Amino acid sequence: MFNYSMDGVLPGLIVLCFLDSSRISYRRMCWGVYGKVVEVSNEFVKVDFGGVVKEVLSVIDDLSPGDYVIVHAGFIISKLKEEEFLDSFKYIREAAEKLVEEGELSIEEIEEMDRVVKRWLTRKG
Repeated sequence: MFNYSMDGVLPGLIVLCFLDSSRISYRRMCWGVYGKVVEVSNEFVKVDFGGVVKEVLSVIDDLSPGDYVIVHAGFIISKLKEEEFLDSFKYIREAAEKLVEEGELSIEEIEEMDRVVKRWLTRKG
Protein backbone atom coordinates (compact mmCIF):
# COMPACT_ATOMS: atom_id res chain seq x y z
CA MET A 1 0.00 0.00 0.00
CA PHE A 2 1.32 3.42 -0.97
CA ASN A 3 1.89 5.75 2.00
CA TYR A 4 2.84 9.37 1.38
CA SER A 5 2.91 10.50 5.00
CA MET A 6 5.62 13.04 5.72
CA ASP A 7 6.10 11.90 9.33
CA GLY A 8 9.64 12.58 10.46
CA VAL A 9 10.44 15.12 7.75
CA LEU A 10 12.19 18.24 9.01
CA PRO A 11 9.76 21.17 9.27
CA GLY A 12 12.24 23.46 7.52
CA LEU A 13 12.18 21.35 4.37
CA ILE A 14 8.44 21.91 4.00
CA VAL A 15 7.74 24.93 1.83
CA LEU A 16 4.75 26.67 0.35
CA CYS A 17 4.44 26.29 -3.40
CA PHE A 18 2.10 28.84 -4.89
CA LEU A 19 0.12 27.49 -7.83
CA ASP A 20 -0.81 30.95 -9.07
CA SER A 21 1.72 33.55 -7.97
CA SER A 22 -0.34 36.40 -9.40
CA ARG A 23 -3.16 35.74 -6.91
CA ILE A 24 -1.70 34.36 -3.69
CA SER A 25 -4.47 33.07 -1.47
CA TYR A 26 -5.01 30.13 0.83
CA ARG A 27 -7.21 28.46 -1.78
CA ARG A 28 -4.39 28.54 -4.30
CA MET A 29 -1.49 27.13 -2.34
CA CYS A 30 -0.26 23.69 -1.52
CA TRP A 31 2.41 22.23 0.73
CA GLY A 32 5.54 21.13 -1.02
CA VAL A 33 8.48 19.29 0.50
CA TYR A 34 12.04 19.51 -0.82
CA GLY A 35 13.84 16.25 -1.33
CA LYS A 36 16.69 14.63 -3.20
CA VAL A 37 16.13 11.62 -5.45
CA VAL A 38 17.91 8.50 -4.19
CA GLU A 39 16.60 5.84 -6.57
CA VAL A 40 14.29 5.64 -9.59
CA SER A 41 12.35 2.47 -10.46
CA ASN A 42 9.45 1.67 -12.77
CA GLU A 43 6.86 2.16 -10.02
CA PHE A 44 8.27 4.55 -7.43
CA VAL A 45 10.95 7.13 -6.84
CA LYS A 46 12.79 6.99 -3.52
CA VAL A 47 13.37 10.49 -2.18
CA ASP A 48 15.51 11.57 0.78
CA PHE A 49 13.71 14.18 2.90
CA GLY A 50 16.55 15.07 5.23
CA GLY A 51 17.28 11.54 6.39
CA VAL A 52 13.76 10.17 5.98
CA VAL A 53 13.52 8.22 2.73
CA LYS A 54 10.04 7.80 1.24
CA GLU A 55 8.70 6.22 -1.93
CA VAL A 56 6.73 8.71 -4.03
CA LEU A 57 5.17 8.80 -7.47
CA SER A 58 6.18 10.97 -10.41
CA VAL A 59 4.93 11.99 -13.80
CA ILE A 60 8.31 13.55 -14.57
CA ASP A 61 10.18 11.21 -16.93
CA ASP A 62 13.77 12.38 -16.73
CA LEU A 63 14.57 11.85 -13.05
CA SER A 64 17.92 10.55 -11.86
CA PRO A 65 19.51 9.96 -8.47
CA GLY A 66 20.82 13.27 -7.19
CA ASP A 67 18.00 15.39 -8.64
CA TYR A 68 16.33 17.91 -6.35
CA VAL A 69 12.54 17.73 -6.33
CA ILE A 70 9.46 19.16 -4.65
CA VAL A 71 6.88 16.60 -3.53
CA HIS A 72 3.20 17.27 -2.81
CA ALA A 73 0.72 14.62 -1.63
CA GLY A 74 3.07 11.80 -2.56
CA PHE A 75 3.78 13.07 -6.09
CA ILE A 76 6.85 14.82 -7.45
CA ILE A 77 5.48 18.10 -8.78
CA SER A 78 8.72 19.80 -9.74
CA LYS A 79 12.35 19.06 -10.53
CA LEU A 80 14.94 21.70 -9.62
CA LYS A 81 18.46 22.31 -10.82
CA GLU A 82 20.96 22.55 -7.97
CA GLU A 83 21.22 26.31 -8.49
CA GLU A 84 17.41 26.69 -8.25
CA PHE A 85 17.36 24.57 -5.10
CA LEU A 86 20.07 26.69 -3.48
CA ASP A 87 18.29 29.94 -4.42
CA SER A 88 15.05 28.61 -2.95
CA PHE A 89 16.76 27.36 0.18
CA LYS A 90 18.35 30.79 0.73
CA TYR A 91 14.87 32.34 0.99
CA ILE A 92 13.55 29.51 3.14
CA ARG A 93 16.47 29.96 5.52
CA GLU A 94 15.82 33.71 5.75
CA ALA A 95 12.17 33.01 6.59
CA ALA A 96 13.24 30.40 9.16
CA GLU A 97 15.55 32.95 10.82
CA LYS A 98 12.55 35.29 11.19
CA LEU A 99 10.60 32.44 12.80
CA VAL A 100 13.46 31.94 15.27
CA GLU A 101 13.27 35.65 16.15
CA GLU A 102 9.52 35.24 16.75
CA GLY A 103 10.02 32.10 18.84
CA GLU A 104 8.23 29.83 16.36
CA LEU A 105 11.30 27.80 15.36
CA SER A 106 14.45 26.84 17.23
CA ILE A 107 17.99 27.58 16.14
CA GLU A 108 18.62 23.81 16.38
CA GLU A 109 16.03 23.23 13.63
CA ILE A 110 17.83 25.70 11.35
CA GLU A 111 21.15 24.05 12.13
CA GLU A 112 19.64 20.67 11.22
CA MET A 113 18.34 22.11 7.92
CA ASP A 114 21.85 23.37 7.18
CA ARG A 115 23.33 19.91 7.92
CA VAL A 116 20.82 18.24 5.59
CA VAL A 117 21.54 20.65 2.74
CA LYS A 118 25.29 20.29 3.24
CA ARG A 119 24.94 16.47 3.19
CA TRP A 120 22.84 16.65 0.00
CA LEU A 121 25.40 18.89 -1.69
CA THR A 122 28.35 16.67 -0.82
CA ARG A 123 26.64 13.47 -2.06
CA LYS A 124 26.37 13.18 -5.79
CA GLY A 125 23.45 10.91 -6.63
